[in-house]
Amino acid sequence: DVALYMNRVLIKDEHWTGAISIHQDMPYFNGGQRKVSIFVPLERTQADGGNGGLKFVVGSHRYGNLERGTINLADFEPMPVLAPDLDVGDVVVMDFLTWHYSETPATPSERPLLQLAYQAADDGSYGGELFGVAAPTLVAGSWRTRHFAQCRKGVIPDAG
Repeated sequence: DVALYMNRVLIKDEHWTGAISIHQDMPYFNGGQRKVSIFVPLERTQADGGNGGLKFVVGSHRYGNLERGTINLADFEPMPVLAPDLDVGDVVVMDFLTWHYSETPATPSERPLLQLAYQAADDGSYGGELFGVAAPTLVAGSWRTRHFAQCRKGVIPDAG
């Protein structure tokens, strides 16, 4: 019983030369915390000394949902950082609570990335048109809720 939460293409082109601070996605969205992101690079990315590919803080999801904004690694016990080089079509699966970031690219270039987010079908939240999902979208199984809430909107009342 799985629903689609988000479906978007993120593009950091050759004009984007900045870093993305360490953060987790959950505080910026709605619904339950049991979500996973799927990242599929549409161009090759290199995290270390390359074009600013994603880095992941291993085990950080165990700290739960934090506030919006930059996470200061010095405030937590040391955790390893995974900095994969990714080819077109590779797939990365990440808990929505995992801290991630990218550093300033050494070689600015286009870095388009497909991001999908899935959740259990008992969570009626969904991203809305801004995040590529205009209506609740069941991917597999059956809905386990009758109540739905678009990100940054209220709950859709039951008909009737």
